[in-house]
Amino acid sequence: IFNIAAFIQELENYQVPFFDTFNNSPVTRLVNAGEVSTRGVETDVTARLGDYLSLTAAATYADAKIDRFICPAGTTAACNVDGLPLPFAPKWRANLRADWRSPLTSSIDLVLGTDVNWRTSAQYSINQTPDTIQPKYGVWNASAGIATDGGLRLTVFVRNITDKQYATSLFRFGQGVVRFVPRDDRRYFGFNMLLDL
Repeated sequence: IFNIAAFIQELENYQVPFFDTFNNSPVTRLVNAGEVSTRGVETDVTARLGDYLSLTAAATYADAKIDRFICPAGTTAACNVDGLPLPFAPKWRANLRADWRSPLTSSIDLVLGTDVNWRTSAQYSINQTPDTIQPKYGVWNASAGIATDGGLRLTVFVRNITDKQYATSLFRFGQGVVRFVPRDDRRYFGFNMLLDL
């Protein structure tokens, strides 16, 4: 199965947090950023290879940028960001997943899975500051388990096998940068039990 789509999105009165100072104190305020646009292509493919193995892959290219920024009145921050990347918008994203399911007994199956998610660098701030850029990164996960005909599934897993650190948000506050990280920011192991009644 193969799918592909192209898209164009243009927005006016786009609202976004903007880092500024007021009475010599750092503030973050919601501003009307003006006009922004996104253009791109996304595609995905699913393939069943034999009785046990299936593969899925997807990729997205998106050119998201600030077309016309409306500088807030009285700001002391730089507003020359027209044509620069829209926050939280990497140009490329891709993921690949492989799943294997084969019988161990007449009522129990072996289930194996692994996936890789990758994206290019992204600017997280409308102010376009150098220290709010998340570099490109990839996260690799894997799992192994059993599934029974009765609906029981037991799985052990490892997330972020290569222990790749990354942030889901970065923003300036005062002289520093606040960094938000997900649970998968560090490698960890776990166990799942699912009973489908």
